[in-house]
Amino acid sequence: MQSIIDQLNETLHKAEEAVKANGKVEESHIDTMMELTNKFSSSMKLFDEEVKNDESVFLKLDKSGIEEINAFDKKLNQLRIDKINAVEKHDYEKAARHRDEMRKVQNKKYKSLIDLNELNIGFNEFNNALLLINEPLNNSKVVDAFVRRYRF
Repeated sequence: MQSIIDQLNETLHKAEEAVKANGKVEESHIDTMMELTNKFSSSMKLFDEEVKNDESVFLKLDKSGIEEINAFDKKLNQLRIDKINAVEKHDYEKAARHRDEMRKVQNKKYKSLIDLNELNIGFNEFNNALLLINEPLNNSKVVDAFVRRYRF
């Protein structure tokens, strides 16, 4: 018998394929995901929000993993400073480049947190909760529709 998480991920995959084929989200897929999440005994959380709220939950890693994440944080802080300096000098193109680079580094950091915690894009069980991870830099119509319907 498939686990609830496997069923959720299978439904999510089918829904994404349907969007590629039809260009729209089929409500039946969202309904199925809602039913399955209601069967799951614990709360559901969004990865992006959890990282923003309390990144330390994902930092129970070995030393090399923590060093990897710290390197991303150091790079992000430097880019933030560089962006502020560019704005103060009215060099808005440079500030925009720093902003874009910050997004790229943040997404690399998210991908590292996902990999280091042995998580997958889609639904996961993590710390006794259902954790939904959306692909960085990919605004999934299915995930967006599901999140609008699900009450966090």
